[in-house]
Amino acid sequence: MEIKQNDVVGSSVNTQKEKFPVGMIILLILLGFGFVSTLSSIAKPTLQFGPVILNGLPAVLYSLIVLVILSTSFFGVLKRKMWAGRLVIGWYIIGMGISLLNFVSFLADKQSVVRLYQQMSPTNAQFFTESTITGFLTSALVMGVIIGFVVISYVYRRRDFFKN
Repeated sequence: MEIKQNDVVGSSVNTQKEKFPVGMIILLILLGFGFVSTLSSIAKPTLQFGPVILNGLPAVLYSLIVLVILSTSFFGVLKRKMWAGRLVIGWYIIGMGISLLNFVSFLADKQSVVRLYQQMSPTNAQFFTESTITGFLTSALVMGVIIGFVVISYVYRRRDFFKN
């Protein structure tokens, strides 16, 4: 009886654990960075959400929702869960939408948004001018859209990474 080399089953390739792709490690870093920055914002709960500035409890609740989404996404990606890819894509779409909403709200009524930012941080009010807020919101929108599209396309292309 002749045994061909191709017929051998159970080679060392089958027993090795798959390596975690570098792109997914970068995604975990992005999710972790978002988690840490959101967690640090709870200490001074004030943030812009479209045409309004959230203060106190509403800002804390918003931040807690974001923390749950980010931590769930992080551990879902780590465990390669199918729903995690969808959650990450959904979160980045929402994030791009919020950045666009903030920018459009600012363009619609620049003076009101400048006053809101100045009230939000009276000690730094002199830094919150129309030009600095325009630069900040433009940068946030552009970077958010670029990073969002890169993440969404990567996760979509690597959807086979996720298992049920």
